[in-house]
Amino acid sequence: MSFLRYICTTLVVLVPALVHAQSSLDVPSDGAKLSGVGVIHGWKCNVEGEITVEFNDVDRIPMLYGSQRPDTQGECGDTDNGFVAIWNWSRLGDGPHTAKAYDNGVLFAESKFTVTTAGVEFLTEAHGTCRLSDFPSPGETTTFEWNQGTQHMEMTGVEDTPIF
Repeated sequence: MSFLRYICTTLVVLVPALVHAQSSLDVPSDGAKLSGVGVIHGWKCNVEGEITVEFNDVDRIPMLYGSQRPDTQGECGDTDNGFVAIWNWSRLGDGPHTAKAYDNGVLFAESKFTVTTAGVEFLTEAHGTCRLSDFPSPGETTTFEWNQGTQHMEMTGVEDTPIF
């Protein structure tokens, strides 16, 4: 076999494997600050088995795989690469944590992040509203209200700040 043919054959075999090795653990991302109920999510081009995420070297949580991620088309050659699970970050407790993502038991992503809780796993019977000036832009005031279901303050309105 000629050297050129060897190189071309090797590229045909290796390039798809290299492309499909790409992945990301989007949430929790490295350095993230999290609270409330949200999602664990990311993407992986070529999955060998079950995708799981583990927090602090304890039980692995199975992810749903195959959700549409149009942003992975260029990297993966297709778009059904997303994985996701709903998660209450308060279950981990206040402080620093580590997440590890696995495909069929093989580690492919890791992040370190911090959780802040309201002191309980799920806060009930709480109510509150606050206003934040100059957010999201200078001269605007945004109103936030507590949402028990998401365990977050949710944006409920944006208005121009009156100038006197």
